[in-house]
Amino acid sequence: MDRWQQREHLAFSAYFADARPNPEGGMMAGKLFLPGTGKAVQPALLQLNPAAPLAPDDELAWSILDGGHDQFGRNVANRFFGILVGKHLVDAPDDHRLSNPAIHGALLDALVREFGRTDGDLRKLIRTIVTSRVYALASQPGEGRALATDPAARYLARREARPLTPTQFKRAVESVVGDELPHEPPPESPLARQLYVLNSGLIQGGLAKPGNSVAAIAAIGDFVSEPADQLRELFRLVLSRDPRPSEAEAFLPTLQKQGATGLGDLAFALMAGREFGSLR
Repeated sequence: MDRWQQREHLAFSAYFADARPNPEGGMMAGKLFLPGTGKAVQPALLQLNPAAPLAPDDELAWSILDGGHDQFGRNVANRFFGILVGKHLVDAPDDHRLSNPAIHGALLDALVREFGRTDGDLRKLIRTIVTSRVYALASQPGEGRALATDPAARYLARREARPLTPTQFKRAVESVVGDELPHEPPPESPLARQLYVLNSGLIQGGLAKPGNSVAAIAAIGDFVSEPADQLRELFRLVLSRDPRPSEAEAFLPTLQKQGATGLGDLAFALMAGREFGSLR
């Protein structure tokens, strides 16, 4: 029932075979060999619009960019949606068979149309996704239900919270303090990452920089002077939200007693916490 047969997929894959050493020196074009037989597979395009003429010098590029089909647009839209939202519409992202449909076909079609309307502008595609209702969905876990079996998460009624990548985390810290930091991004391993965040000086160094954004909140007369206002501005800076009543009740006494020192300690605690280090 699929559009292309396995031999056609293999022939198209031959375009992307890894380069191999040339006996005369350097590297030469790679070849794909049939499993079991060892015969070389001749590269061939997937038939998308057979009636259209092929340009002999760049037939692969022509095949990808041809406006007579939307396969390239569907692949790009699906991959960027997965990167930004945390879940691909077609999973696995390289498996666009007819027998593996998108979990929300109308949404993928809309993204493909937007991608085509803007002549393949990735920035505009990203803007469309991040300003959508889907991207703004809550990521609170389902009541008593594992994420893998939660239909709300599967069919995009809510999003899954996921950790920031190491680079994203470092940039988030720099965004809060308002300056670039000389430290390396944290490791990938969750335990090593947490130890790095607590002990590397990445956050501490940013908070120690003169004139950083947290210090500006604490500066009496320069920004806000009331502890309740400082707390609200700090939460907006670090977590992009106001403090909950329980958080205000817990933290305000500390700020009233310790002033700028307490604000810096609270900023460190918020940035070292799970909420700051997650996409929610």
